[in-house]
Amino acid sequence: MAPKKKRIDEADYGINRQSNDFRFSSIEPYYAFNQKNAYAEYLKRDEQFLSYRSDREEAEAKATAKAAISVEGDPPAAELDDEDTNITAGNERLGAKTIVIHPGSRNLRLGLANAVFPKTVPMVIARLMPGHQGRVMNGREPEPKRMKLDGGEGAFGDDFETKITPIEASFRARMRLLKLRTVPQGHELAASYNRRMQQTPPEKIPEHNDPYRVDWTDTTASPKRVCGLPALRLKDDRYKLFWPIKHGMLNESDYSSREELIGDMHDVLQDALDSELGIKAADYGEYSVCLVVPDLYEKAYNDVFFRLLMTDFGFSRIMVQQESLCGSFGAGMSTSVVVDVGAQTTSIACVDDGFVIPDSRILMKYGGDDITLLWTKLLLRSSLPYHAVDIRRVHDWLLVEELKARFCTMNESDVNIRLYDFYLRSPTEPQTLKYTLKLYDEYIFAPMSIYHPQVYEQGDKFKGRYTLISRSEDIYDESMNDPESVAQNNLLPKVEGSNVATLPAPELLAVDDAIPKNTRPVVNNASPAPASIVDSSTPRPSTAPSPPPPTEARHPSSSYPITPLDAAIVESIRLGAAQSEDRLKRLYGSILVVGGGAGFPGFATHLEDRLRMLRPDLAGPQQIAVIPPPREMDATHLCWKGAAVVSKLLSAREYWVRKQEWELLGWRALAQRTVWQY
Repeated sequence: MAPKKKRIDEADYGINRQSNDFRFSSIEPYYAFNQKNAYAEYLKRDEQFLSYRSDREEAEAKATAKAAISVEGDPPAAELDDEDTNITAGNERLGAKTIVIHPGSRNLRLGLANAVFPKTVPMVIARLMPGHQGRVMNGREPEPKRMKLDGGEGAFGDDFETKITPIEASFRARMRLLKLRTVPQGHELAASYNRRMQQTPPEKIPEHNDPYRVDWTDTTASPKRVCGLPALRLKDDRYKLFWPIKHGMLNESDYSSREELIGDMHDVLQDALDSELGIKAADYGEYSVCLVVPDLYEKAYNDVFFRLLMTDFGFSRIMVQQESLCGSFGAGMSTSVVVDVGAQTTSIACVDDGFVIPDSRILMKYGGDDITLLWTKLLLRSSLPYHAVDIRRVHDWLLVEELKARFCTMNESDVNIRLYDFYLRSPTEPQTLKYTLKLYDEYIFAPMSIYHPQVYEQGDKFKGRYTLISRSEDIYDESMNDPESVAQNNLLPKVEGSNVATLPAPELLAVDDAIPKNTRPVVNNASPAPASIVDSSTPRPSTAPSPPPPTEARHPSSSYPITPLDAAIVESIRLGAAQSEDRLKRLYGSILVVGGGAGFPGFATHLEDRLRMLRPDLAGPQQIAVIPPPREMDATHLCWKGAAVVSKLLSAREYWVRKQEWELLGWRALAQRTVWQY
């Protein structure tokens, strides 16, 4: 049997271990959390949100004020209107302290919420720059550039003639469909007359005989800046024009720094508030602002406006509403398809029960200005007597805009050889010049181009994009967090390696034989329109929609489709209906066209015919209808009017972002203050 081992005491080693109660670490150990017993009240009660607490505190303060007034007996509490959020000691009218601001792609519309119509101000500022020569050509080519300065057939090359061929073919097809006769050699007859007028000096009209003479802006005091309409009437060449917003985006190409861009936006807004509304800077704190933003907005664009209005101007509170929702409210409709054709952008969105359907939003970077540029080319192609026109000069641009408003139409019955006269009022000419010209089909080709956008020049619309102001990023994963739309992605040109979301196509979307094949919708001149819009015989995918591609993978110019207006409307309604037949019929029967880029006679009828050709299953009476603005209201004011109505509603109290909320949370305060997911 083996002997037992002897126990070795610690004392044998000469070290006596003693406990000194020191822990191995000062950090408390945390054990595994039992998820079965998990419970928390974080963000589960309304009182935990700052917006709710602010509303409750304001309601309590108003109740206290009412009680105090009722006790004093002047006036009785029953006479106070609960819906009047702007009532003061002077019993001012509802909306008298609310400013509604609607920035468009070229003009700014603003006014008090209790006003009948807004004030329209061009978003332009002229700055005094010694050495600048605005109207001196210095050998530069006039715009649009042409091969022959006197215009005429082929003045813009064979490429332009090829682009307008589909428009001419579509026009002739509609004339045959409507059983209307065309004038043989009509274009040549009109151009021949105009060439003779080029050799004839224009008639000179003395200034005192011109009832529409222009009052040019006086610059004898040499002001450093001139804003709004007076900036477009400058005679002094030392001033240079700047547009802080172009094509619905911040104009980063004409500025060298972010501060200059935001400073010009500040000056334009401040001048408009002072000159149009009579509101001084010292009174900004007494007013609230309802800001109308695009449906498919960029957060960086909105952030610039928020900071200007809340931080720089110091307004008491701000509300944010979407354009399509405001347009629907302005027309008094709860369900509609709002088609906003602006000066430089065109947007489409479906509104159902007072809510903008996110996946139906479409934004395209063409509008009335592109029609104006094409109209100028068509006039020069027809040998315009005033062949020295240069749209980079402000007075020439305004002249072409005036001719477009006077002559252009979409009624085929009005097409004939017509004799017109127009007047040139130039700051370099002491007298008004009267010209005479003949036109045949140019005045219908220009507005019809909205269904053939491949003729528009994209040029440098996206020059300098994101060089001064970067895109909005998520604070957690640093990904781009601008809103996206499935309808927008479906119309974008395919990019190699991208995974664009698509949805099943509708059952019946064949194009009528009255439209030639070469006039069917084309996207970006590179690929035909989606099969869901053009041809129903193509096999349709049945797979579920894939996630949209990362936004940063696309160049800015490829993030916006160049799609015919009718095809874009069909795609927007398809996504907005969400495979609901009842909603689809309601949307097709309530199409609302707003904005100033589509104010041509016969536009609504023409659009209805185009949509019936794309949807022959809905060709019955009243199934596709373009609703006119109510009570003969100007279509350019509908969005502003709707925002003014929303800002005065009792339910709109929860949409206001107060100054203290903005100072504490910034744009994150909008998460609880918008009806959509911001």
